[in-house]
Amino acid sequence: MKSDRTRNDGEERAPRAALTWIAGALAVGLAGFVGLRWGAGALGCAVGVASLGAIFGFRAGVGAGLARGSRALDALRERLVAAEGQVVRARLTALRAPSGESEHLLAAEIERREKAEAEAAGERRAQEALRRQAQQSISEERARSFAAKEQADAAQRSIAEERARSLAAKEQADAAQREVQRLLSEVQRLSSEVHRRTSDQSGALREVERLLAPYAERERLLLDLARLDGAARGGLPDLLDAIAKKANFASIVLSDESGLPVAASRATRDPESVAATSALLFMLADRIAECGLPSPMAVLVHDEANETILHRLFRVQGGRFMLTAAGRGRGLVPETLDPTLHMLERVLLREALPA
Repeated sequence: MKSDRTRNDGEERAPRAALTWIAGALAVGLAGFVGLRWGAGALGCAVGVASLGAIFGFRAGVGAGLARGSRALDALRERLVAAEGQVVRARLTALRAPSGESEHLLAAEIERREKAEAEAAGERRAQEALRRQAQQSISEERARSFAAKEQADAAQRSIAEERARSLAAKEQADAAQREVQRLLSEVQRLSSEVHRRTSDQSGALREVERLLAPYAERERLLLDLARLDGAARGGLPDLLDAIAKKANFASIVLSDESGLPVAASRATRDPESVAATSALLFMLADRIAECGLPSPMAVLVHDEANETILHRLFRVQGGRFMLTAAGRGRGLVPETLDPTLHMLERVLLREALPA
């Protein structure tokens, strides 16, 4: 009887242990599902992996519970077979015993059998409820594990897409950086080209300025000589000094057609010799006119002493005069003294020189 009670207690605890195992597995599986659902980054992946482990642990727990329930059913069947054997033995004992005692034994046996059948029926119902609960838990857990697997697959796809986007963004950044480097190189090349062209243009401009410098100097000299109207208010020596100073002449002499000096600047040496030379030029101009050629108006001479001498012929009321200017360098042109002729004419008329 004690061994039967111990076995009955073990059979009663088997369904409870299976239920406890299933409940623990469900709790761990639920925690794993939450980790997969709301985990982020590496922590989420770790929780997801632990959740999958918990799901498989739950399945193992359910399997163990079902195995224990099956063993409990086998033990129940053995108890039924033993009870039937006891009933048979009790009937044989009742047949051998007196009438009153056999009825009492038979009633006790029937009551014990009914009690055993009732206990067996309760245990079968409990086992059936446990089986249905386990099957429902398995179905729900399969659905949850499938959903968790889909979420894990979606998370992996999201990670792969994010990696692809990151790779594409990195490639775009690298391409943009290469384009910036190319543009910088192009800008540097263009800057060097512009600098070279600017240098060439500057050199060309300086060369043009160098070539045009004599012409600019001549134009400036003509303009300065044209502004000597104030000097014409004095006498001829003052006017000639002003012309020599402005044009940087070493000497300047005014002579008539007879070869005599009329006036000279103060720095002139031997004005008579200069005036005598002018007489020869007058004779040369007359010979040229006699040949039917246009009479010369200016003669420019460059001598061995590197001195340039300009002879300008002009007329005042029928009389012929010559203005002779001498200077260094080659900046003189035949038209250099032209701006001063009208001033000389006014001074000569004012001083009433004979024709």
